[in-house]
Amino acid sequence: MWNKIRTVQGRLIPIIYRFTIRSILFTGFVLVIALAILTTLLTEWTGDQAMDALNRLITVDNEISDLCLKSNTLMSNARRHEKDFILSYKDFGFNEAKSRYISRVLSNLADMKGNTKKIRLLTDEPEVVRQTLEVDQAVGQYQEKLLVMVEKYGRVGSYDSGLEREFRDTAHEMENLLTTGAGTISSSLTCCRCGAEKKTSSNEAATMMSQSFGKPQPDSRRMWPGPDSPPN
Repeated sequence: MWNKIRTVQGRLIPIIYRFTIRSILFTGFVLVIALAILTTLLTEWTGDQAMDALNRLITVDNEISDLCLKSNTLMSNARRHEKDFILSYKDFGFNEAKSRYISRVLSNLADMKGNTKKIRLLTDEPEVVRQTLEVDQAVGQYQEKLLVMVEKYGRVGSYDSGLEREFRDTAHEMENLLTTGAGTISSSLTCCRCGAEKKTSSNEAATMMSQSFGKPQPDSRRMWPGPDSPPN
C-alpha cells in the first residue's frame, strides 16, 4: 500500500515542479473557490429539497388526509341514509323515502369518487393511486347493489304502492264480494233448508200413516193416488 502511494507521489512531484509557484498558488486559489461554490450550491439544493418536502407535507399530504377523512364521513352518512330509507319507506311512502334518502346516498357516493380523483391529481405514487382505484371500484359495486335493493323494495311497495297495495286491493275486493253476496248466499241456504225440512215432514207423515194401518212403510212418492199407485 505504501509502495503504491510513494509511486503516485513520485509521479506527481515532477509534474508539480514543472509549474512556477505563482501558477501553483493560482491553481490552489481556484480550487478553493470552486469548492466553496460547490458547497454553497449543495447547501441551497438541500434547502430547496427541505422546503419542497415541507410544502408537500403542508399542501399535499394534509390535503390528502383531509380528503380521506371527508370520504370516511361521506360513507358513514351514506350508510345512515340507507338505514333511514329501510326503516321509514313504509311510513313516508316509497317515492318520498327514495327522494329523501336514496338521493342523498347517491350524492355522497359521487362526492367520494370526486375526492379520490382529487387525490390522484395531488400525487402520483403508485400505491396511493392503486388504493384510490380500489376505493372507486368498491363504491361502484356498493352503488349498484344499493339500486338493486331499492328496486326490489319498490316492487314490494308499501301501503299505497307495489305488490303490497295489490295484495290489499285484492283482499278488499274479496271482502266486498262476500259482503254484497251474503244476502244471496243466505237466501240460497234458506231455500235449501226449507226444502230439506219439507221432505223430512213428508217422510214422517208417511211413516205415521203406515203404522196406523198396520202396513209396511210405503214410499213417500206413492202416498197420493196416481197412475202408478197400487190397486185397493
